[in-house]
Amino acid sequence: MMLALYVDYNARERLSDGGQAVSIGLGKMNPLALETKLEIGSRVVLYDEEMSCQGVLRPGKWIDGWVAEIIPETIKDLVPGEFERLRSETNRAALRLSK
Repeated sequence: MMLALYVDYNARERLSDGGQAVSIGLGKMNPLALETKLEIGSRVVLYDEEMSCQGVLRPGKWIDGWVAEIIPETIKDLVPGEFERLRSETNRAALRLSK
């Protein structure tokens, strides 16, 4: 199962090829413990209250910390209850690391 990470889609790096990478807010939007699970090139689920997509992790070029390059063809609107399910997945992943 892919790691689910909450993101602010407004905090982005615009790439020269027209793509975009979104900032992964650790310690604010996601538990800091998840940093140990982040690996360059890993595919993750990105979400906020309205939409989700998949992305590929890497260190930021212009944003400090981690970003995920958005895979445009995976963008979709969330259905009712999906935000809560993804949020629970994020928190469960962090809890497993703290044990």
